[in-house]
Amino acid sequence: MRMPALLALLLALAACTNWPERGYGGMAEWRAPVLAEDAEPTSAAQNLRLRMGCAVNRLDTLHQQAGQRGVLTGRFMLAQDEAALVQREFAAGFLADAERSLQRLRLTTAALAAELPPGTTLAPECS
Repeated sequence: MRMPALLALLLALAACTNWPERGYGGMAEWRAPVLAEDAEPTSAAQNLRLRMGCAVNRLDTLHQQAGQRGVLTGRFMLAQDEAALVQREFAAGFLADAERSLQRLRLTTAALAAELPPGTTLAPECS
């Protein structure tokens, strides 16, 4: 009786020792890093990073507003998956793929915003 319990405890503890690399996993999959407000984008990658952060923040705002209005749909989950894809592509250095995925995310976000009831205040569109 003691041996299976001890074995189960050791396996459970061993599973808790594998952590993702810093910045790859956990909240890094869901939140885009954003530069400080006074920082100027100096490269295409930084510009893409800012637009990605803005699009993810807009999606989060839409999701919260839709939840308050009681109109949550499964399309928000798909849009959050698209946002995670954009962030993973950016982190891996696939900037052209991240740009295309960001465009799809922006179209999806615009379609979700159009579905919200009238009178809902929307976050400003990212340029």
